[in-house]
Amino acid sequence: MNIFFTSVAHGKLGRQLNEIYMLMNRTLSQRLGEKDYGPGLGKWFLLFIMLPPDIPGHDDPERIRFEKKNKVFDLRLHLSNAAFHKADEAGRKALVTSCMMRSLDLIEAKAIPDFNIQALKVNVAAIASQEGWT
Repeated sequence: MNIFFTSVAHGKLGRQLNEIYMLMNRTLSQRLGEKDYGPGLGKWFLLFIMLPPDIPGHDDPERIRFEKKNKVFDLRLHLSNAAFHKADEAGRKALVTSCMMRSLDLIEAKAIPDFNIQALKVNVAAIASQEGWT
């Protein structure tokens, strides 16, 4: 499975978010990339939206879209800029992990045929715990 995370963020907090999710993306890709969860989903795309209120786009609607033809789940989810700002490093990792796990819940709600979302969720949660992201 192809896993790809990115973000729309701003300033120093945006750079700190990038460092966190890029490590998570790399770790998950390395540890889960070769696992077979079924042919129903080939790519998990997650864009973190984390912008302060004075930046255009901070309140854009979230997007939750499954492209059945391409087998891509495209999620664009908000991450609280204020909560991220107030949190320490461990808290920031936990916020990103929470958003990541919410994205898996949204994938699960779609009930994609021929895709074992439960196994993916269990594996991601285990890696998050092992890596100290929660």
